[in-house]
Amino acid sequence: MFRMLFLTFFGYCRADEHVEKHIHESPWPMTVPLMILAGFSLIAAGLVAGGYRGENRFEKFLDPILKGVLPETGEVNIVHHAVLKELFLMGASLTIAGLGNFPGLPTLLC
Repeated sequence: MFRMLFLTFFGYCRADEHVEKHIHESPWPMTVPLMILAGFSLIAAGLVAGGYRGENRFEKFLDPILKGVLPETGEVNIVHHAVLKELFLMGASLTIAGLGNFPGLPTLLC
């Protein structure tokens, strides 16, 4: 791990001159979404960090979703969940993912 860190940040550039001239920072369309994701990760870390102070805000946030989950074992109490809705959503997502495997499909739909 030390060798990788040292060669990456403190070592000399081993690229040839042609490649070294074309090294640049990422463009804004690539950098801005990463900054947004970093902000969301800080917000999520703030929700989880509440658990260290005695309160767990993340657990309170997920309470409406996880009503049927037993906290001791993680088992799901089926009474609170609509099984048909879950099966329908699983089938829909598998269908959409399967249709994405056909490269010519977007041209047929447009």
